[in-house]
Amino acid sequence: MTVRVVSEPFFLVGPVRSGTTLLRLMLGHHPEICRCEEMDFVTPFLAHRPDGVPIDEYLHELSVDRGFGLSGYEIDSRLNFMDLAQSFLEQRQRVDGRRLVGATVHHHFSLLPKIWSNARFVLVNRDPRDVTRSCMAMGWGGTAWHAAQIWCDAQAEWERLKSLIPAERLHEIRFDELVNDPDRVLSDLTLFLGVSYSSFMQDIEKDTTYRRPSPSEAQSWRTKASAREIREVEARVGPAQILKAGYPLSGLPSLPLNLRTRMEIAIADVVRRVTFRIDRYGFRLWLAGVISRRLPLRGLSDSIRLKINEVDNQYLK
Repeated sequence: MTVRVVSEPFFLVGPVRSGTTLLRLMLGHHPEICRCEEMDFVTPFLAHRPDGVPIDEYLHELSVDRGFGLSGYEIDSRLNFMDLAQSFLEQRQRVDGRRLVGATVHHHFSLLPKIWSNARFVLVNRDPRDVTRSCMAMGWGGTAWHAAQIWCDAQAEWERLKSLIPAERLHEIRFDELVNDPDRVLSDLTLFLGVSYSSFMQDIEKDTTYRRPSPSEAQSWRTKASAREIREVEARVGPAQILKAGYPLSGLPSLPLNLRTRMEIAIADVVRRVTFRIDRYGFRLWLAGVISRRLPLRGLSDSIRLKINEVDNQYLK
């Protein structure tokens, strides 16, 4: 059994905490564009199963995936992995009833053309020092050094995508330009997508918890990040890569990456990650999660994961 393939979908891609949520909400307020909700429950599984995705394993993963649980998508168990993935966008377009449909993907997005060969891609990029700060606040990195890898991974994915997709199907947006000149950036984006700009795109305060773009949200690392955090990011990303992405260097002295510094960073990362998780989930649920990941007991692991999802849902909107 097959499903109707959506014609020329588009994907918002980039590192988490880069502004993709703000942009997808703005696009979802366009009268011709469906909601571009997050769909990070497709490509990671494809990445881990390059020789083929067993549908039974994928269906099980969806049953405990936090993002899929919030999506509202229905599962047709008769479909194979590729058709099931395509059916999610078809469902979104059918429910929203708008001409253009897309989704937001942060991880392994260079694999998307394997499923949607005719897709277009919009990269949302942001200063790695701002992305790192935000990721640390979410508990996704205990140190700036480790959290900066999230930005690096997304950049590598974009470079791979550029080698696979014709340039006319790729579009880049910088977060600082979006918040400083939203009319121009959104006009250029809608032109790329083939629709006219709509002022409704900036009406996100009416029905979401997000505010309209504000220039104060760009380059916040200058006043809020510590000198050590900035130096760790610049050491992990590399000065050349930061400049290539269009962002200035801080001018701070480079971090010496000797054995002592690396050990300090590694220990601090573990301590802060564990502390964050205990504060968020409580000691018992945190410990249960640690134990369940090390035991071959799927039922226990699934139960703990769903409980963790419930807690995360209170923080991740």
